[in-house]
Amino acid sequence: MRVRGDSLEGLELGNTDLASADLRGANLRGANLSATNLEEADLSGADLREASMGRAYLRGADLTGADLTGAELTGAVLESARYDDSTRWPTGFVPPAARDRPARKTRE
Repeated sequence: MRVRGDSLEGLELGNTDLASADLRGANLRGANLSATNLEEADLSGADLREASMGRAYLRGADLTGADLTGAELTGAVLESARYDDSTRWPTGFVPPAARDRPARKTRE
């Protein structure tokens, strides 16, 4: 799935398989992504503010530069997810330890 830069604001996407989706810069503000498979998805620069992401599977997802301010992440799997200093997390959320590896190469 490729929706780079598109607006998916407020959509119901819970329990959806979005593995390896190209969601770079997408507006997912307030979207329901609960229990969604986002393994290896490219969410770099995405607007995920206020998104419901409880139990979302984000293993290996690219969250560099994403804004997750106010997002619900209870039970989300963030194993091997990539992020950087520009990634914004919900208040009080402590992301998994940063790993010294580069973000995935940009798709063309």
